[in-house]
Amino acid sequence: MAQQGVSVIICTYNGAKRLPQTLRHLANQVIPQGLQWEVIVVDNNSTDNTFETVQTEWAGYNTNIAFTLAKQPKPGVSYAREMGIEISRYAYLIQCDDDNWLAPNYIATVASILDGNEKIGIVGGQSTGAYETEPPVWFNNFSTAYAIGQRRASDTPINWLATAGTGIRRQAFDALNAIGFKHILSGRQGKSLLAGDDLELCAALRAIGYEVYYTNSLAFVHYMTAGRLTWQYLKKMVYGQSKAQVVFDMYCIVYNLLLGAKPVRFAIVYKILTQQVSAPLKKRCGGVRKAIRFTTSLFLNQEGNKYQFENKYYANYYRYVVLHKREIHGLYNAIMQFYGKVNSSKVSAV
Repeated sequence: MAQQGVSVIICTYNGAKRLPQTLRHLANQVIPQGLQWEVIVVDNNSTDNTFETVQTEWAGYNTNIAFTLAKQPKPGVSYAREMGIEISRYAYLIQCDDDNWLAPNYIATVASILDGNEKIGIVGGQSTGAYETEPPVWFNNFSTAYAIGQRRASDTPINWLATAGTGIRRQAFDALNAIGFKHILSGRQGKSLLAGDDLELCAALRAIGYEVYYTNSLAFVHYMTAGRLTWQYLKKMVYGQSKAQVVFDMYCIVYNLLLGAKPVRFAIVYKILTQQVSAPLKKRCGGVRKAIRFTTSLFLNQEGNKYQFENKYYANYYRYVVLHKREIHGLYNAIMQFYGKVNSSKVSAV
């Protein structure tokens, strides 16, 4: 059994330039007396001098905080996180991205929240942005895609959290491992922006009865380099997420069907999936004028145009659902295998 305390796990790929500030904010945490904690950095197959930078930076703080630096050569952030969790020692885990600057009370607040409610499996909060260069004029209209901002006005259970800064109850993670949970989505690999492992983890935790919880009492700064503040990067990051979103949506559809004691079959799930994406498309294409405007927008590329951006997202999602039905059926089967393990292990899926 893990000891009481907090393990902060940072997974990084080529993070030599980003990590010094992140580590500095960890070294400046205000920790209540008696709360044990540690920092673990997992280098996920970096090609820069990340490993050496981390060693030098942390040594400069001359602190007695427990610190571990490890290498995970297998590409994929989920593999790096698994390694970090495997070598961690404490009951609460914080997933800190290499560009997250945690508020001074962050670790103490995560411990307090998880201590106070055993139903919470994962908890996250709000973030503000810090930028290497001035953000473009359109940035505020798309800040949620960068996990910037306040998700809710008050503390509440929600369906999903972005990975950045989340606190996880190790017992919940261990419960998933005990029934053989494996990510369908491995997360970002190197320069690839395909993600979704965070959505999948939240869906899996809800399936075994834990809450996914949002609170405004957790706050951090999300630092972004100039390369991420471009229209091209934003399009690549969002438009490439069709598979990830489909996987998460199917988890949610199956969860809700089970919650309502309704039959679960691929035909039913696939129908709901297509209806979810076709509904906003129909709304945008209702009438000749709207249809012409919508169709025209798919061929245009005006930087910062939210209408065009959203139209292309819905179109890409719909195209994936329609053209890859066999692949989606395979993803559905993997999800149902997971729910079968949940049921057979006598862990309530609802």
